[in-house]
Amino acid sequence: MQKSITSYFFDFIFCAVLIFFISFIWLRFYIHNSFLLYLISIIITLALSFLIYLIFKKKVRNFKLNKKNKKEKEIILNSLIFENNSEIIKFLSKFYTNEKLEMHRDFIIIKSQKTLVVSNFCVDKLNLDFVLNSIKRCKKEKCERVIIFTNNYTKEIKNFVNNIRTIDIKLINFDVFYTDYILKEKIYPHFETIYEEKKQYKFKELLSIAFKKEKTKNYLLTGIMFLVISIFTRYNIYYIIFTTIMFAFAIFSYFNKFYNLKE
Repeated sequence: MQKSITSYFFDFIFCAVLIFFISFIWLRFYIHNSFLLYLISIIITLALSFLIYLIFKKKVRNFKLNKKNKKEKEIILNSLIFENNSEIIKFLSKFYTNEKLEMHRDFIIIKSQKTLVVSNFCVDKLNLDFVLNSIKRCKKEKCERVIIFTNNYTKEIKNFVNNIRTIDIKLINFDVFYTDYILKEKIYPHFETIYEEKKQYKFKELLSIAFKKEKTKNYLLTGIMFLVISIFTRYNIYYIIFTTIMFAFAIFSYFNKFYNLKE
């Protein structure tokens, strides 16, 4: 499961609090001046927290990039699924501009490599009939190799393809197509986006996200943080209140059955 930005934030705060108290515990054996003890502990915490921040900053940046790419992948795949196969074939030809191509409505022949290129972007995974038809087309066009671009395929199809001896068949799923072709070559389709999921959460759905069992750790760590701070703070009523709320949220998110039903 991929971590959220909120999780990274809580992890960072938790690390900073631990650094402070570890520093405080050890320094108090050597420093007996309270002001100096707190000051040095804070300096050490800030210095080490800055180093941790640099690490977390890179992780958050990668998280945002992955999230952006995931959204882009969904849009591109949906546009391919809804597009005419002839237009997809034209798009695929852009990745073989250095080769001598023979263009057809439903396939491409890379003449120098005796390779047949076909596409099968659809709602379902690649099926056996399409593979068999591609093999027949390959033999008819006197090719020696088939490249099938598809959104995905099953393990059974992969095993079937691996057992074919006379023709070399390469399956390229959409993840590989997006990473090794689209991103690498920076060639993007310009098809119309017909379908795009727009998730709008209702209040009940927001509650289900907030009180899932996975959120227990965040509430627990935040509660502990407030609890520890309250010990060293003179006016601690506010921290005690927040500690109570966080622990209550942790208990509810862990044990409640309303928002932890398995899908």
